[in-house]
Amino acid sequence: MFYVSPAFTAAEQSALARAATRWNEIATEKFCTQVTNQIQERHWIYRIPYKGPAWQEISTRLKGADVLGVYYESGDRIGIIDGMNGGLFELVALHEFGHAHGLDHTAKHAIMYVGSGTVTDFTPIDLAECRRVLACVADESQQEEDSNGGH
Repeated sequence: MFYVSPAFTAAEQSALARAATRWNEIATEKFCTQVTNQIQERHWIYRIPYKGPAWQEISTRLKGADVLGVYYESGDRIGIIDGMNGGLFELVALHEFGHAHGLDHTAKHAIMYVGSGTVTDFTPIDLAECRRVLACVADESQQEEDSNGGH
């Protein structure tokens, strides 16, 4: 369960729910989202004002990056910058949920591409990284390949 700040618009809350559902289709651990007025210390998704003090602190820590989202492993918290269009917001949510599943950044175009995702759907690179960290089960073709000794 990820608790969602009510500061997100209804459209952003829907995008967060869609991103969680998309991960639920491929991952072994399932996410659900629930809006709450009570700030949570763990499993909290919150809004970060773009160019505000919190954003500036994160950007400075990341050597001046134009940050759109951030995942904190301690506390399992996700911060997403406000003011993005719906498609980009959902892409950033997908990317940050990937970190919550334990995925690292990839060097090639994928949801988990360094910085933020560069595609709108999971790529073979994302799926391989998901399997590598045991967040996704191998698909049937991968299971067959493994049972045939990689052939």
